[in-house]
Amino acid sequence: MRSCLASPHVFPFRQRKRTRGSSVARNINAPIAGQLIARLVQEGDEVTADTEVAVVESMKMHIPVSAEQAGRVSRWLVEERTTIAEGQALLALED
Repeated sequence: MRSCLASPHVFPFRQRKRTRGSSVARNINAPIAGQLIARLVQEGDEVTADTEVAVVESMKMHIPVSAEQAGRVSRWLVEERTTIAEGQALLALED
């Protein structure tokens, strides 16, 4: 009996080579489920590590969301006043 996991054709992953000038997008995720009540940065803004980028309301508390790494905000993935899940991507950062 053949195992699906042993077959090289089941998951044809390709590693993307990073070329000079290309950027890799990273996401900033929600730390807790709740509602995104404020975006503190806009698309195109440069952020550094520990910059507060958004505020999430959960159980009547306001929780700041901070960037873990420096980068440029490429786009927001969630609108303000939207209900979000824990771990949901809020915005994408580029190098």
